[in-house]
Amino acid sequence: MTVEIAGPELIVYVDDPDATAATGRRVELICVAHGGEVVLRRTEPWPFTDTDGGQQAPHVHTPLGEVRPDDVARCDLGGTELSAVPSLAR
Repeated sequence: MTVEIAGPELIVYVDDPDATAATGRRVELICVAHGGEVVLRRTEPWPFTDTDGGQQAPHVHTPLGEVRPDDVARCDLGGTELSAVPSLAR
């Protein structure tokens, strides 16, 4: 899993085509701050899809809302074993 901070949103990519979710058709994106507190929690459809004609891995765009990008230390996908440290999109 790769997480990019792109302006006012996170883009969460699932790089592993064999990734599965024990939760079925939905997963919970959970992002925590450096101190461990949850700063973002969103339910997303699963599996993620490719919306860019094969140019990128399946992904979702998730608005940050009131969360400051610097506050996000790590994101996990609940129901999967996927986790990532966000990076700034280039």
